[in-house]
Amino acid sequence: MSTTTSTTTKHAPVRPLETVIEQALQDACAVHNIMYLKFTSSVTGVPDRILQGINAAGQPLTVYVELKRPGTHPRTRQKEVMNRLINHGALVFVVDARDIDVTHFRHNYHTVESLLELTFLSTKIPVPERFDLFNSNTKANTYSAVPAL
Repeated sequence: MSTTTSTTTKHAPVRPLETVIEQALQDACAVHNIMYLKFTSSVTGVPDRILQGINAAGQPLTVYVELKRPGTHPRTRQKEVMNRLINHGALVFVVDARDIDVTHFRHNYHTVESLLELTFLSTKIPVPERFDLFNSNTKANTYSAVPAL
């Protein structure tokens, strides 16, 4: 005679993987007729994706996107390259969630929905965002380690 014991365990909320967020961004881009390209480069630290399309004002727009799992941050090298792109006039965003229902809104981090709203779906011109980079010794911004792109 065998007995079966049922146990209920509480699990912490599961954070979506980058691939889940990536698929959500790809799907949203398809809905809004935005090109979704994987970015590969010989330079380490470049953002994951490039979005290309026409914004709500009818202007062509290119956006670089770094995808991150919620609660994770770009590495120092990624921040350096993103700041370098921004210094050259590029729009660069970090996306770390699929939905607007997130409790961890932070400066420079976006959901798929907020990214598209800020860039392609709004008639306002988006402003490049700076990513905080500090040298732990001097607290000065550091860009010197980034090769020319």
